[in-house]
Amino acid sequence: MNSNPRVYDNGKFQKTVKCFQCQQQGHTDAQCPQREKRKQLWAAHERQEQSFHDDTKVYIYNLDSRMSKAHVKKLTSKFGTARNIEIADGKCTADFANKTEAEAVVKGLDGKVCLAKKLEVATKPKKASAQETLAQFEEKLTRLSRGEEEAPDATTEPVKKISRPDIKLKVFVKCKCKGTRVYGASTKEQPFQLYVEVRGNPRHGEANDEVITLIAKTLSCKEADVEITRGFTSEEDKHITVKNRGGMNEEQVVKQLQRAITK
Repeated sequence: MNSNPRVYDNGKFQKTVKCFQCQQQGHTDAQCPQREKRKQLWAAHERQEQSFHDDTKVYIYNLDSRMSKAHVKKLTSKFGTARNIEIADGKCTADFANKTEAEAVVKGLDGKVCLAKKLEVATKPKKASAQETLAQFEEKLTRLSRGEEEAPDATTEPVKKISRPDIKLKVFVKCKCKGTRVYGASTKEQPFQLYVEVRGNPRHGEANDEVITLIAKTLSCKEADVEITRGFTSEEDKHITVKNRGGMNEEQVVKQLQRAITK
């Protein structure tokens, strides 16, 4: 059946216009006076839906890094079914069917210990405390002092990090000693010579591990930056290369080596 019938007017057939929404003749759907009212009702519905989702969302803080989405779902299954689970940086967010389930999760898990960590559960996101903000600031300062991050400056160009050659050492090792120490150094010519004592046995790389740890401690660098390039199986001398990520010059290296010598 035709929803817009034709009428005879002034000797001509004319098609009448009928609104699809209110079923009234004389205007289209775009011209309907109830259009604005429908918009307002839809906006109110969206606000209600958003409020509903906010009330059913749960935030879990201080979560162990080994926890996965499956673990979180199993952990909260006693109180409800978790959906849209997201885990990042020790924080987890999850949606539940209704507000009652979300409140039950908070009441049942807040303060509980999971994998040696005390959970913090709430229905609203937690603001960063002053201590956390200070810890982040100190961590950034530490990275800046190590040269891992450059200080931002909009007025000047960023300072390029000075590239220094790797540090070459020839280390004479005494194994099966009472302690681990540096007892001598020769810095007259390169590669610098270092005399050390270690507790470990040359077998199975025990002595090598102690030498690497001792060199890293002496030059204030990471153990991953210390590499034995020659004499890995030797019980006497070893050639070691240390990546100079800190940009130390020759004088600074000499001071570090001499400072490490103990009697």
